Amino acid sequence: MALTIGSNIASLQAQRRLFESSSKLETVFERLASGQRINRASDDAAGLAISESLKTDQRVFTQGSRNLNDGLSLLNIADSTLEQLSEIVTRLNELAEQAANGTLGSQQRAALDEEAQSLSDEYTRIIRSTKFNGRNLFDGELGTLRFQGGYGLDGGVASGLGGGVGDGSLGSFFGTDLNSKQGLGISSGDFNGDGNIDFVVGEISNSNLGQISVYLGDGTGNFNESFSREVSTESIVDVKIGDLNGDGILDIVGVGSTSPNLVYLLGQGDGTFGETQTLPTLDEMTAVELADLNGDGALDILAFNAGGTVSTYFGTGSGEFSVEDVYVGLFPGTADLALGDINGDGVIDMAYGGGTSLVYRLGNGDGTFGSATTYNVGATLAQFEFEDFDGDGFDDLVYTSATHTGMLFGAGDGTLGNYKLVASGVSSALTVGDLDGDGSADLAIGEATDIVLFLGDGEGGFEEQNTYDSLGKGLSRLDLADVNNDGVLDVLGVGKSDITTGAVGVRFQNTTDGVAPLLEFDLSTLVGARQALPRFSNILDNLASQRGVIGAFQSRLASAGNVLSATTENYAAAESRIRDADIATEAASLVRLNILQQAGASVLSQANIQPELALQLLNSF
Repeated sequence: MALTIGSNIASLQAQRRLFESSSKLETVFERLASGQRINRASDDAAGLAISESLKTDQRVFTQGSRNLNDGLSLLNIADSTLEQLSEIVTRLNELAEQAANGTLGSQQRAALDEEAQSLSDEYTRIIRSTKFNGRNLFDGELGTLRFQGGYGLDGGVASGLGGGVGDGSLGSFFGTDLNSKQGLGISSGDFNGDGNIDFVVGEISNSNLGQISVYLGDGTGNFNESFSREVSTESIVDVKIGDLNGDGILDIVGVGSTSPNLVYLLGQGDGTFGETQTLPTLDEMTAVELADLNGDGALDILAFNAGGTVSTYFGTGSGEFSVEDVYVGLFPGTADLALGDINGDGVIDMAYGGGTSLVYRLGNGDGTFGSATTYNVGATLAQFEFEDFDGDGFDDLVYTSATHTGMLFGAGDGTLGNYKLVASGVSSALTVGDLDGDGSADLAIGEATDIVLFLGDGEGGFEEQNTYDSLGKGLSRLDLADVNNDGVLDVLGVGKSDITTGAVGVRFQNTTDGVAPLLEFDLSTLVGARQALPRFSNILDNLASQRGVIGAFQSRLASAGNVLSATTENYAAAESRIRDADIATEAASLVRLNILQQAGASVLSQANIQPELALQLLNSF
């Protein structure tokens, strides 16, 4: 090697090597300090891209695991709520069983009913107050739950909470022609004790005679005629059901246009009825109601005729009646009769009317009624019902007529005051109930052959819903009942199109996942207790099925959570293998590079003194 003083190539080479070892040593220090092999894109661009993707997936799946855990928390709350609701219904079953015992009197049953109604209120309160993150779980608004555990639709786990609460719309239809008969009146109940809703229809038979027919339900919404009898000479225009003789079995009362105008049939408990019995009446009866007017525990009968007269018949509790009072109206017409409590005193009041005149009288509590107050509705009346629509504790009255549907609000002082227009147009049949389970009374109104629903807001207002085809016949009467045991009210209707044909049917209410409030029941009577027993059993079955749905969802979420946890771990491991530093390898590199750095420094020192050797040679001259 030449000895030069113009350039020190050895020093330059030593410097480069020392720089390289120092740079590598700096990288090793960084990796050991951070624990990561890749600290910047220049370390491994491809590896960084892959590791960042894996890290993103890991974080997404970690959040997904938290989402599923939140879902499990929601389901745990829902399940514990249903457990408490089941306890309430079990207690209601016990109370109904006790009230159905023939050894109890009316006072004992009244006490049992008071506890039962309080439990029903608590049942409703629990449903409406069960929330998670501010969202009510059982009022029907939650719908399908989707817990996101990953990317896209496939990364979510979706299900509902099961059960059912009415959504205020009507769906499928079951109907049957009346075989050349006209349908005029309808009322529903359980006539054979199987826990399924049946109904009775007042008709004009194909022989132009008044006829009563009973249709037994199978609990799925299907019905078959099981009993039919001609009971009067022309028509049965209205029918009501109740226990007239205190045996705990539903009986039937019907009124017609010609003699005999008022008939009743005592139930046998198997869907059949005893011989036809009659009561003396005025001509052309148009409506009938049943209630305990004098507080003796026995049902009494009120019948209304086309001349505007109401007759009362006091029951003895053994299936016999005596004519007590006749309340004469000042108008002719074939309208309706309704019972309610206008002034909130717990005593039954009545309203009846015809033509454009609506009359109401306050009850005295002894089976008699006070003076009449008349209200002109401005159109020919059809039907009317009492209900507290504005939540003030006093019954209001809604009516249908030839030009409109209107409402008169109870003022609390025994008068019907403020008027409200519900809807314009011809309306006939009318029924009232809580269709969507929100605690507010709703309306189902017959307009020709159609059913129109109006959902109440609890303050006296209504929102009109869709119009639904019903029977293809002119609707005569409507009723509400849970005919398919899903816990929500369906709409039954009966009608006629001409003098020879009629039909009867039911529109089933659509449901969404949730829990419906308990439908109305009454344990203060023997028949009410016996009617309630199978209903409570059905509710328990529905709650058990709903808990099964939630349990299956919990199991699915738990499995999904386990898979997601394992997936998250695998993504973390994959990202770690790419990005994390191998400490053993880096420690070995540290030792090697330290040695190289020290050697490089030593060599550089030697290389830097080589020009001095050349100077020493020059000094020798």
